[in-house]
This record gives sequence, structure tokens and C-alpha cells, in this order.
Amino acid sequence: MKVLQVITDDDRRGAQLFALDLGAALENLGDTVDTVALARSTGSLDVEYLGGKRRGVGTIAALRARLATTDVAVAHGSTTLPVGVLAALGTRTPLVYRQISDPSFWAASWGRRLRTAAFLRRCDHVVSLSPDAKEVVTRRYWLDDHDVTVIPNAVSAEVFAPPTTEQRMRSRTSLGLESEFAVSFVGALVPEKGADLAIRAAAGLGGVRLLVAGDGPEREKLRALAAELDADVELLGNVPRPVELLHASDAVVLPSRGGDSMPATLIEACFVGVPVVATSVGSIDQIVVDDRTGLLLDAADPRLLRDAIACLRDDPARRERMATAARSEALERFEIGVVARQWQETLRRVAR
Repeated sequence: MKVLQVITDDDRRGAQLFALDLGAALENLGDTVDTVALARSTGSLDVEYLGGKRRGVGTIAALRARLATTDVAVAHGSTTLPVGVLAALGTRTPLVYRQISDPSFWAASWGRRLRTAAFLRRCDHVVSLSPDAKEVVTRRYWLDDHDVTVIPNAVSAEVFAPPTTEQRMRSRTSLGLESEFAVSFVGALVPEKGADLAIRAAAGLGGVRLLVAGDGPEREKLRALAAELDADVELLGNVPRPVELLHASDAVVLPSRGGDSMPATLIEACFVGVPVVATSVGSIDQIVVDDRTGLLLDAADPRLLRDAIACLRDDPARRERMATAARSEALERFEIGVVARQWQETLRRVAR
């Protein structure tokens, strides 16, 4: 089977990285996979791009030409939905869209809801990340239940493996860590991700250093907040090898205010064996089982986050128990090889 995957751009973000991992895993299963980007962005990923603008006429035409030589296409990322649908009009190539955003957060207005529904209903199939996400997508966008399949997010367990003692020491030394309890936040620096809440929580805890990996429009505001609160926080920017940051970490936090579905960063932490503290939004509760593989917060509240971090800091045995359970359960459900087989079955069914 020949599969064409379409990503928004060549930026190193969740949807793009998943598509590349999935493509490699499908090829290991015997399929032929090409992955193309609508347009160039940062140039950080080695991938072919179709045009100069994501929604440009030339980009749509180039995608349409590629669809003519493939058995089935998969669109990853919100911009690929309308572009993919327009390119596929009148062709015989089925289009599958991977729905990873939270519709109740990102499509709250009626206008956006109707527009997204119109495009989704033109796709041949939709993939959601969890049963709850499927229920929201089918209800909010008026889709038929049989047109949506649940396949969870996934990453490579081979890349995100627990560190040896030497690897952990090397990673901590490179970050200037000594005896501090290292808490990592990995994500875009935008309001909905809650990096500011992590900083406020860290400010009230002794012996805790917060490492913030990622970039975005809130960067300078977060720097000023850390200085104002005299919090032990380091803004690392985008890190080329996030696994090394996880090797140095004692806990990972994601106090999301909404919009997240099933963040790959939390799966990566589970694979490495780092307990997670996160808010119960989207499908995060599919990854983090409260008090078994991490701690779930009912609300994005810095006081709740501070208490949860302190709980993990003060109880090494509990951290170890959670880390072991998190890795074991993640390997069964979120390893890219396991998930790729589910994708292959779905794509072959749609292609027929």
C-alpha cells in the first residue's frame, strides 16, 4: 500500500514528529510512505514541501498531483484539513484526517464549528485519539460513528528510554543541576499551556528548580514573572534532544488550561520513567492515571500544582512506583510500533 502523509510545515512539533515516526513504522510493516509538508517554516525537519504558502493555489495543485499516485492520504494538523479536502475533490484517493485538537476549546464559536464540520464531513475517515475525543468529535461535528476510528497518540520507546546512571548524571551536569528536585515543563509558551502556573507553583517550593523547554509569544512575560517571584526557573528555549532533559528530570508538569488532547510529551515522560503532574483536560487522563502513573489535577491552579510537586519531591518511593507503572502501561498502549499496526489496518480498510 502506498501512503501519502501531509503535514503543515517542517517545524518540530507534535503532529509533524508523529507523522514521521508513523511513516517509519508503517514502512517497517511493508508499506511505502511519503511525507510532505504544505510549506516551509523553520527548516528543522528534513521533509519535502509542496509550495511557498500553506493555503496557496500552487500548494493545493501540487498536493492534488501527488494524490493521483497514492492509495490513501493522511492529513496531520489543522491546516492540512481544508487544503487536503480541496486537493482531493474529484479524485479517487481517500483522505483520512487525524483529529488531535479539542473541539470544545478550539472550535467554540458556531462559525468555526460549522466550517470545520463541513471539511471533516468531506473526508473519507477521521481518526481520534481516545473514546472520549471520538464522542466529542462525532457529536460536535455531526459525524457518523462508523466514520471515526480511535487510535491513540504514540512515540518511539527506543528513543525515549530510561537513562543509565551515567546518562542521568551527564544530563543533570549539563543543566547545572546538583541536588535540586528538577521539574520540567515541555511545550509551546502560550497561555493555554500553563507555563505561568508552573512558575507560580515553583516559586513557593524550596529545593525545586523548574526547567521550561519550548518557545512562543509568552517567553518574555514568563521571564519577567520568574524574576518578580524570585523563582528558581530556567527558560531553555527549544531543546534539540528533549530525551536528555527528561533524563535529568524528577517530574514533568503540564498544568494545561485546555486545548490539549493527548500530548506526546507526557507519553515521552512515561517511557523515560518520569512521573507526571497534569490537569485532567482532553484525553490526558488516558495517559496519566491518578496516583498510579502520575497525579491529575482537577483545575489549573498553582496551589494544587505546588502541593502535587511537593508530594512527589518528598516521597521518592512513590515516584519510583509511579515511574515503573507509567512505563509499563505506556509500552502496551502508546509505542509507535503497536499503534502503527492499528493505523495500517485502518488505512487498508479505507483504501478498499
